[in-house]
Amino acid sequence: MKDIRQRILKNAKRIVIKIGSNVLAAESGSLNRSRVSHLAEQIYILSTQYKKQIILVSSGAIASGMGKLGIRSRPQTLPDIQALAAVGQTLLIEAYRNEFNKHHVEIAQLLVTQEDFQNPNRYLNITNTFSALLNKKIIPIVNENDTVATHEITFGDNDRLCTLVSHTVYTDLVIILSNIDGFLDMEKAGSVIPLVEKIDKNVLFKITDSQSSFGAGGMKSKILAIQQLVNSQKPVILANGNKMHVLQELFEGKELGTLFLPSETFMKRKKRWIAYFAKPHGEIHVDEGAKTALIKKNSSLLAIGIRNVTGEFNKGMVVRVLCDREEVARGLVNYSSADILKIKGLKSREFSQVLENNIIYEEVIHKDNLAVIQNQPP
Repeated sequence: MKDIRQRILKNAKRIVIKIGSNVLAAESGSLNRSRVSHLAEQIYILSTQYKKQIILVSSGAIASGMGKLGIRSRPQTLPDIQALAAVGQTLLIEAYRNEFNKHHVEIAQLLVTQEDFQNPNRYLNITNTFSALLNKKIIPIVNENDTVATHEITFGDNDRLCTLVSHTVYTDLVIILSNIDGFLDMEKAGSVIPLVEKIDKNVLFKITDSQSSFGAGGMKSKILAIQQLVNSQKPVILANGNKMHVLQELFEGKELGTLFLPSETFMKRKKRWIAYFAKPHGEIHVDEGAKTALIKKNSSLLAIGIRNVTGEFNKGMVVRVLCDREEVARGLVNYSSADILKIKGLKSREFSQVLENNIIYEEVIHKDNLAVIQNQPP
């Protein structure tokens, strides 16, 4: 396993590092500036000695605001969260700038919402901005724009944001720094599992749904994000960001945290966009036979396996495909929701009997426009 780790670390040229709120927050809830200093020094070493391009996805704005205003528990209402983020984001980026400037490293702040990744023009702008910054050896520091986010477009936690950024910049490796030592096996006294070759039901069974005290995420959120990353052939390391020299020691060869190996199945760029970026506009509910055909046979979605439709959508929109409330896939539909309700359960040769238009597609979603999402956490 050590050889696998070292090969991945050596070959990774572009790395996304995600830093959780509990790594950056002191016990009082305020920003831990000493921790920011140590992280900046380690990232500087990775950038100079190891010649890595680093993109930093950093939580901490809300926690910084909580500390500044003396608030001990995270608020539940969106306006209060937005207010804390507005106060805390200035403190967070100021701390990063001060510490990186000690090493003569320039940083840039990018505040984004999920809508920025779903809109094609905004997505292109984000991609171009990342490329320009990295070419100039400037470290992008990305956070959710909590001050303008709404319940409809909020990430909920930066684990999701980390996956979107990683797909956007075509990263070679993702390192998630949390306040735990790695992925823990609670059946074995909480010992760290050093290597996860595949995220299957045995791995999902070990998930706890507890959230961190200063952030919005938890282990379930992290594993879901990691699953999306490895399914896109991106290796992931989950390690303890509270350990003093964790990044440096990883690249020195110490086996810290958990390494999640990338899936052997390659997902094309178009399907990655469908699976992780595009906004779903409705849901198609299918039977077990259709689910099996999609996952195991790489089939298109046919009307005969459709039970029901929820929501209203038009031809060409992205929808979620569900089986017994479990998401199976996402795809671009060939028919509107109204037409699918007419043809559900039918064979393609029967479509002309219930559809008024002359254009008939055999598939409701063609396999080239369908991204299978396997083994999602319950």
